[in-house]
Amino acid sequence: MQARMRTGTPLDVFKFICREAWTSVYGKPIDRLRTDHGVRRFWRVSASSGGRCCARLETYPRDSPIHAKFLILVTSQTVFQLLDNAFPLLANLSVAPGATDGGRRQSLAMLAAGHLNGMLAAFGYEGHTVHSHVEGNTLKLEVTMNL
Repeated sequence: MQARMRTGTPLDVFKFICREAWTSVYGKPIDRLRTDHGVRRFWRVSASSGGRCCARLETYPRDSPIHAKFLILVTSQTVFQLLDNAFPLLANLSVAPGATDGGRRQSLAMLAAGHLNGMLAAFGYEGHTVHSHVEGNTLKLEVTMNL
């Protein structure tokens, strides 16, 4: 597979996807884009009362000062949430009252997650996780990127 060059910051790429690419595929832009602006995950290493060494995973905001001696940086992550309040594929899905959709809503959400994954790969962003969640006609996609 050919390596692609990253264009702009991840936030710029997500803004483009939400406004332009999503509109091209689904006929409307994403309703809301949220980000946590990054977190850092550390292992806190300390000695227990019995003299054994123990470690605990902790999460801190990226810009917060860290004043501990025994922290080992694991990864720096950014989480993006995309919210589509009237996802077109879900709006066209008809289910009889009182009946279940047989998992079709979640399948359509996974399709959208796959589209988002492909769009990010086209910009050179790989190695992230995309989670999808459906509630009514609302689609929520959450992307965790290691930066």
